[in-house]
Amino acid sequence: SISLKDKDGRTREIGRGDHSGTIVFKSKKRFYLKLKINGKRRKFEFRIPSGTRLPRENGEIFLTADQVRQNYDVQGLLKTREKRGPKKWDREFCTYQRRIKVCDRDGVCRSKRKTFTGQQDVLYYEMTTRRNLNITLLIPSSSDIMATFKGANSIREKIYEYQGICS
Repeated sequence: SISLKDKDGRTREIGRGDHSGTIVFKSKKRFYLKLKINGKRRKFEFRIPSGTRLPRENGEIFLTADQVRQNYDVQGLLKTREKRGPKKWDREFCTYQRRIKVCDRDGVCRSKRKTFTGQQDVLYYEMTTRRNLNITLLIPSSSDIMATFKGANSIREKIYEYQGICS
């Protein structure tokens, strides 16, 4: 088992085995390991020292137990893979604005913007970005592994190369 300090500063024992959890980066100053232990959700805070550059795409990081204010050194590895899909032509819904003339009962007219729904031709491809994050907890000043946490995130987005006139 390992012991970590929860967000309230209390030391909690985490037994051997697989635990469901998430890693959440709240800011450049800290991240949280959220685990479900014995049916209860626990949140463990890891500090990130000022000036530390975290990898955004690919890279490694090493922080000491003192830096993260936990009982273990932290070693992290981020791997990013992008996969580009084929180009596709399609017709999509869109909105556009036009000025229209609006008159009241007294015959006083003014110009007003009105939003319309239309369609446009588009050329796009889908980009899938998959990030794998491994965080390893080590006995301080050694390479002895106490725990490993693995997570993945996948995002798919449309990248437009052409968007025709909306009408």
